[in-house]
Amino acid sequence: MTISKLEIMKQRTLEDLLVRLMENAPGITSQKLWDTTKDWSNSRTSVHEFESTLKTLRSRGYRVTNKQWYPANHVAPPKVSNPKAPDPRQTRWAF
Repeated sequence: MTISKLEIMKQRTLEDLLVRLMENAPGITSQKLWDTTKDWSNSRTSVHEFESTLKTLRSRGYRVTNKQWYPANHVAPPKVSNPKAPDPRQTRWAF
């Protein structure tokens, strides 16, 4: 589910924006967060402010793995493996 531009611009603080983005799209990359933040603030947000906000979110339980951010209560869905090929000994034809 994508978040609309209007919803992004409605956020009052940088922290509210980042929380909304992470909860809406678990696994969002740091680069996507930064690009959205620059667009939201018209390039007035400094890198220091951005990183300190992310640090605050990490202390509140938000997780980052391979530069992908997840909310504190996020649980990854289990991976479904492909069905196994039948054992040829089990599928012989009896004549």
